[in-house]
Amino acid sequence: MLSRWDLGGIAIVAAAALVRLVDLGRRSLWFDEAWAAVALLDGPFDVAHVGNTPLVLAALIRLSTMTFGRNEIAVRLVPALLGIAAVVLAWRLGRVLAGTAGGCVAAAIVGLLPIPVYYGKEMKAYAGELCVALALAWIILHIRRAPASVRLWTALVLAVAIGSGLTPTGPLLGAGAFLVLVPTARRVPGRYVTAAAASAVIALAWLRLVFERQLAGAPELTGYWHLFFLPHGSFSTVAAAAARSAVEATTWGLGTEVPHHTDSIVRMATLPAWCMYVLIALVIAGAVRLVIRGDGWFVALTIAWHVLMASASFAGRYPYGPARIAFVFLAPTALLLASAARVIVDALPRRARPLGWIVVGLAFAWPLAGTWRDTVTAPFEREEVRPVLHEVLARRRPGDAIWVAPGAMSAFRFYVPRPDAAVVLTLPLVDESAFRSTLADAGHRGHGRVWALFGHRQAMEEMLAVGAVRGSMRVADRIAATGAAAVLLTSAAPP
Repeated sequence: MLSRWDLGGIAIVAAAALVRLVDLGRRSLWFDEAWAAVALLDGPFDVAHVGNTPLVLAALIRLSTMTFGRNEIAVRLVPALLGIAAVVLAWRLGRVLAGTAGGCVAAAIVGLLPIPVYYGKEMKAYAGELCVALALAWIILHIRRAPASVRLWTALVLAVAIGSGLTPTGPLLGAGAFLVLVPTARRVPGRYVTAAAASAVIALAWLRLVFERQLAGAPELTGYWHLFFLPHGSFSTVAAAAARSAVEATTWGLGTEVPHHTDSIVRMATLPAWCMYVLIALVIAGAVRLVIRGDGWFVALTIAWHVLMASASFAGRYPYGPARIAFVFLAPTALLLASAARVIVDALPRRARPLGWIVVGLAFAWPLAGTWRDTVTAPFEREEVRPVLHEVLARRRPGDAIWVAPGAMSAFRFYVPRPDAAVVLTLPLVDESAFRSTLADAGHRGHGRVWALFGHRQAMEEMLAVGAVRGSMRVADRIAATGAAAVLLTSAAPP
């Protein structure tokens, strides 16, 4: 018979699934999602054409669109399902490491907080890497219990192989798993060496045949990947920077609201400093409890992942910091905080423990309010290109041209994969002279009437476009939405 905590866990998983699936098609694809979607859907399916989307993830998304059509639901469905799987894994792992009540805490953190809810259904690799990290921890748990099982060692190799196709951090997550299993290797050295060698060969193949080629095909991404490198300098400087990165990365996914664009522009903690340090103290308390009860392997795994990510960052290979790249660390943080909740509640008299769990639950009120706001009361939109585009197409007269600014290019190509001859797609240059020439071309095609569509960087690009045609064209109409807009430009004089 299911206990009340089991029922609570099932309810949390169901709620997590609901908030991920209910609005997959509500939000327009924003710039990054649309850019990735167009790259992996249009053209041949190979490393050269899928952009920087991990190859297995790209294949699954492409299969989803073949099944459900070219729309937001189809391209976001795979990440959403991976996010739901991560919630289930967090719940199951939490039950083992922190008891049935602790499992509910871990599931609630991964499943219901604003940041994992939002990034857990974005068409990116974030949900996949969270799922891979928790899957590896689950496999390690069972290998430690049955080290002679060939099936489990095979599952570990497959997790590294498939995980590396879901996130470029897969090889690092796998390396951490094998480091933690070194003590187990003494009992089954043959199985350990075979699995480690197979995983290393597979990871190296992914790195050389896929990741390096993807980066070579998109060198402009280097600036983003280098954003969070630890500074070079004295040992104390590097150590202080590493500690800061570890604290912010550990707590980043616990933020009470989605940081949106700013998390890829600056090093930004999502919580006040005092809150971060309180949470770090709780994480440490949870880690101490696990070590005492004989589950120190999970603490070692958490440390290994942090050290490997920081080392790779320092070597110039991977990012490390408190932005979206730190999303993966929500996996160990959730379980350590669940363990910390057990520390707090177990310190109370037995009769007071139910009240203690109620207090723990109240701690979720603040972040859950953010999830409710972003999902229900004030649904968040990055760039509403789709409704603006639909309105343009509804108002467009026969013969009107459409000029698409660079920031709206990818979204337009996703929604209109086969544009007509009156559509002018601009060069990826945000420059007034470039805008002037392409708008002149659009004006010629549209016989003096041009709908100019703007998305990412809407305010700046709209200002440049209107300025580029000042004197020759005027704004006759405008459609606006969050992060997107369109203006109807007509000839200043009769054509």
